[in-house]
Amino acid sequence: MSVNDCMPFLGEMITIGGTMVWLPTDGNDTPDFLIPKRDTGDVTIHQR
Repeated sequence: MSVNDCMPFLGEMITIGGTMVWLPTDGNDTPDFLIPKRDTGDVTIHQR
């Protein structure tokens, strides 16, 4: 599967002050949040 094949499923993501907010593409318009216990200021993105 290519990156272009996956793009419609990725949704929207923004990071602010160590908090990540992601709006998935499931159609519910309900965001998911990831709030770290300790803010290091770093966001690590793993790619294959």
